[in-house]
Amino acid sequence: MTDSGNKDNNIAKVEGPTGFGTAISLDPIDEQCRVHRDYTHKFDNCSRNPAECEDGFSISVWYKTYYESTAETHNTDATGKKQTLFSTGGDAEGHPGVHAYLEDDLELNVVVCNGTHFWHSLLIGVFFENSWTNLGVKWSDSEGLEVYLKHTSPVILGNKTYSDLIPKAKTTAPEPVPGGAKTPLDPSEIMLGCHKDSDNPTYRQFAEGAFDELATWTRVVEDPIMFLGGYSETLGEGGIESLKETADTANYKDAETSAAMLNALNSVSSSEEEEDEVDDGVAPTSSPTSATSGTQPSPTATSSAPPPEDQKDFKDMLKILSGVTSTVPDNVLTSNIERLMVVVKSTSNMLGPKYKDNFLAELQESDNPGAAGVLSQVNTFTLGLVTNLELTPNQTRDGYTINKDMRNISEYCVVVVC
Repeated sequence: MTDSGNKDNNIAKVEGPTGFGTAISLDPIDEQCRVHRDYTHKFDNCSRNPAECEDGFSISVWYKTYYESTAETHNTDATGKKQTLFSTGGDAEGHPGVHAYLEDDLELNVVVCNGTHFWHSLLIGVFFENSWTNLGVKWSDSEGLEVYLKHTSPVILGNKTYSDLIPKAKTTAPEPVPGGAKTPLDPSEIMLGCHKDSDNPTYRQFAEGAFDELATWTRVVEDPIMFLGGYSETLGEGGIESLKETADTANYKDAETSAAMLNALNSVSSSEEEEDEVDDGVAPTSSPTSATSGTQPSPTATSSAPPPEDQKDFKDMLKILSGVTSTVPDNVLTSNIERLMVVVKSTSNMLGPKYKDNFLAELQESDNPGAAGVLSQVNTFTLGLVTNLELTPNQTRDGYTINKDMRNISEYCVVVVC
């Protein structure tokens, strides 16, 4: 994204949400705003106009406000003042698009318009001073508008995660546009911290605060956990080097971060050939290897030294696996434990036939824990997930028993041994 072009000034970089690196801080006095012009693909009409979104759309952003959103500190002089969080030029007047904005500091408004009708959701007092919040929006013509929020502040109980996957606001019945449909922005544009429409192309409604990880999907995201700035969906696309950079700053006490990293690691360590041949992602093995942590079992087959670059990538994958599994996340939920359990597939990939030569080369290093050491840590990690599993009030241990999970984990770890 680039600046809006209103003023030639530098936008400050600040610390982003835990595990996400740096973010940007926007100052409305300097009319700071970030925009992405003509960002749609050739056949992507959905991003221009929700009326063209056959599968709906989703959008999310991390936002941190610098003011206190409480009745006692509310600025009464700011009546009617709007601060845009993100916009594609939509409004309730008939301009197609989506528009999320704060009004009078306290009111979060989200509007989606398809030209003839608009959906509007309103929440009050949802942002807290100096606290990162992830705002996620889902819309489809059939299901309407849903707004999700994830706070990072530990004092906001009940809003720490998308634990129940229930939107904080939902609008299913649209209202007709008064005055008829208007044209969408052309070319398409997505704005962070400001707004404009096709009839008034002047950037306005500048917002104060920090922003990070704006992400969009031309479909309805089924799992709101993916609203974490596209973290889960795109994390492994840059290869092991990019994944390693993210891993260096990731907070593995957060279950969603760990799940995203493990799924990305599984993607990086997998191959199409293995996926075709391996049942449930577990590499076949004739018999478990008997070894204690730190021992180096003698190979029964001749191995060849892997290329240095491949060996470095493998070493980085092992390091990431070790980093994730060295910390058991807090507040593990039934909605993300299946994604966390992909650690079994990731481990199986790295200890399987594909990386046999790489692992044998690693065994030559004195500080290598060996296959048994890796599996021991993974086993401790998976058992810890079950121990930290939290159930919502409508769930019982009868439907998700500790004993069942421990038995399954033990079976996984026996099969994974190579």
